[in-house]
Amino acid sequence: MSEYPQRELELMDQVAKEREALQLRLQHWSYRDIADVQGVTVPTVRKRIRKAIQDGIPKEDREQARLMEVTRLDRMQRFNELVIESAGTTLAEKFTAQQAWLAVSRVRAALLGLNAPAELEVKYSGALDQEIEGLMAQLGALPMVVDPEAEDADV
Repeated sequence: MSEYPQRELELMDQVAKEREALQLRLQHWSYRDIADVQGVTVPTVRKRIRKAIQDGIPKEDREQARLMEVTRLDRMQRFNELVIESAGTTLAEKFTAQQAWLAVSRVRAALLGLNAPAELEVKYSGALDQEIEGLMAQLGALPMVVDPEAEDADV
């Protein structure tokens, strides 16, 4: 048997394990239980599920997994809110709950794609550059440079 069919079999097995991990998670299995069944670590299970979601799992399954994770994160945030708001918790417990709440917020934002960079609209003005150069020339920091095209634009 050549190397290529062996590699293809390994890839097929890997994809099957990724799909199995995702399906078990969709059935509300814990990461630890999935890791035990598959004989791997929890981080490996997380990677398999992430890969399964990214690599062609039907959109309905991806949305179902995302919704389940958002629901789980919502419950975690609500628990931490209760700890923070409770009169029966110490300041240390409130601080710990606040840190956990912030961590969950970051994970939730990443899951929902809220960490995309904001677009900035930058307008370029040659007239503004000319005005700055004129002011600097007045201060003696730069010789006055006149752009004839910029003067024609103002007319």
